[in-house]
Amino acid sequence: MIRKAFGWRKLVTNLVLASLFFSKEINAIDACQQTQQLSGGRTIRNKNETGRGNGNYRYEIWRDGNGGELTLYPKDACFKASWNNAGDYLGRVGLVWDNKINYKNAGGDIIANYAYKKSGSDGGTYSYIGIYGWMDNPQIEYYVVDDWLHNRGAPGGSWMGQQKGTINVDGGTYKVWSGQRTGASKWGQSTFTQIFSVRTSQRQCGQINISEHFRQWEKLGLRIGQVMEAQILAEAGGGSGYVDFTYATVEIGSGSSQGGNQGGNQGGNNNQGGNQGGNQGGNNQWNPWGNQGGNQGGNNQWNPWGNQGGNQGGNQGGNQGGNQGGNQGGNSGSNNASSDSSDVCKNTQQLSGGRTIRNKNETGRGNGNYRYEIWRDGNGGELTLYPKDACFKASWNNAGDYLGRVGLVWDNKINYKNAGGDIVAKYAYKKSGSDGGTYSYIGIYGWMDNPQIEYYVVDDWLHNRGAPGGSWMGQQKGTINVDGGTYKVWSGQRTGASKWGQSTFTQIFSVRTSQRQCGQINISEHFRQWEKLGLRIGQVMEAQILAEAGGGSGYVDFTYATVEIVKPGSGNNNQGGNNNQGGGNNNNQGGNNNQGGSDSCWSKKLGYPCCSKNASTVYTDADGKWGVENNEWCGINRKSSGGKCFSVDIGYPCCTNNSPVYYTDDDGKWGVQNGDWCGL
Repeated sequence: MIRKAFGWRKLVTNLVLASLFFSKEINAIDACQQTQQLSGGRTIRNKNETGRGNGNYRYEIWRDGNGGELTLYPKDACFKASWNNAGDYLGRVGLVWDNKINYKNAGGDIIANYAYKKSGSDGGTYSYIGIYGWMDNPQIEYYVVDDWLHNRGAPGGSWMGQQKGTINVDGGTYKVWSGQRTGASKWGQSTFTQIFSVRTSQRQCGQINISEHFRQWEKLGLRIGQVMEAQILAEAGGGSGYVDFTYATVEIGSGSSQGGNQGGNQGGNNNQGGNQGGNQGGNNQWNPWGNQGGNQGGNNQWNPWGNQGGNQGGNQGGNQGGNQGGNQGGNSGSNNASSDSSDVCKNTQQLSGGRTIRNKNETGRGNGNYRYEIWRDGNGGELTLYPKDACFKASWNNAGDYLGRVGLVWDNKINYKNAGGDIVAKYAYKKSGSDGGTYSYIGIYGWMDNPQIEYYVVDDWLHNRGAPGGSWMGQQKGTINVDGGTYKVWSGQRTGASKWGQSTFTQIFSVRTSQRQCGQINISEHFRQWEKLGLRIGQVMEAQILAEAGGGSGYVDFTYATVEIVKPGSGNNNQGGNNNQGGGNNNNQGGNNNQGGSDSCWSKKLGYPCCSKNASTVYTDADGKWGVENNEWCGINRKSSGGKCFSVDIGYPCCTNNSPVYYTDDDGKWGVQNGDWCGL
């Protein structure tokens, strides 16, 4: 099964955003002066593709016809949208919040700054240049339109719904339209609201305070949902032409200026072991989508997310799952399940509740830090997400190709060797039915990049024709022994739909010679064994528990399912899945809550030595900060040598009250008292 699984990293919880993110002052850059032609980057010609651009920006290209492309310049959110009789064409770049945000609690206003050149027309149809995005609760598709590609006047009319009024934002007047629409949406086929702010006079540069539009819409009586996206847009319904952005940023700021990434090397900014200064003027530590002070510390071999601090999801520690350490690799640290944990095969109790998804193609967020996908060709199939870990029920009935999967997704990709431990799945399930004489796989599924690889670990199937295998899987590369079983390994090349649109990629299958319905799959060990067989392993993007069938009818009902990073030597047998889901709240079931509160560091309680005074943090989980000395993990005491809390060393007081943990970054855990941050 090959489908895209889109999504992004988890943010700090909405509660934290609501209460505590301080707004960033965006230093002034006049976007209209940024007219220098850009070059380089990469050009995407696929009909429908979403992905990651520079830093923390996401992009999308969509076109009905054959003539259109999107060039992503190597600068901020800058891009060139080009179309030629492409039917409906859309190109957009900006921010995506997979966990959604309340714009009022985002730590500041959502602000876009832009400048562009344009040429061509929309072929007498429609066109919009400005801002585009989606909201949820309620479902809303929204536009802020600053320009268009025709001479028929500003877009507007009954097809946009009813005119709700006019508003004044960023020195211009906008007409606001809103109506209901039923059709394709972020949730498949649904009925949703459309809201348009259309500027009465065109402009090709300036600032759009997106949050101010939201506020003005509410004043007009429109209900605003949780924001999922805010992206700079070029859309045309036909014709040919281009929109070429020489300047484009989308940021969280105070709304007081027209700045982008002003700041550069301010010198002396303590960037935690890396290049001092960095980019703190435009994207400082309180901007959860910015480059946290530039590249803070270079490529740290223990940090599976690349530049230590630099692009850790844009949040300082923030995209280590939204929980400091909590989702490093999914659920690392908060889920330190030992690889020789208790017998999952005893977890047979039937689960209930949760939510059932019946859309043909949907990806999204499940419990905690897990992601899900359902895909089916036909009409008979659904996915039930139980309110426990990665547990789900996959059901199909003559659905054609059907796939249901739940597990971990790393948007920034990881090197499995440097993930802080092995990627381990545990499962138990009941099954019934068949694959209609086609194919079926129950096990693990995911994608890798560099090189592009689609991989399976197959522990079971839904027919009596023996273990899957044959030339359609490629060549048999050998046999391996993992988790007490023997697997045949197959690999071959395939050209077709992939995570990158149409491409040629490698497929790798580990197929267990004897079926089982419960147990552990050490996914990292499969990767190691594949390398021993001469197969090249890429950067891991996904590791998800899978049920797939090519036809027939039946179900696979997981009564136990987790996918975790298991730290080497961990004895904390926590099979609960997601115990540190609170955006930094240390729900540490091991009882190690006194992290650095005494002269003896906390790690001794877990059987690890204390690090020396000069040790660097290379990994953070719910237990605390970890270093590596003498090829062994060691605990870093968060208290300064003077016995005071860590924050004193960086200019913030220690908490003197019983403040809860509101935010966690590489410095430590933060509380709030007297309206200011304090160290815990």
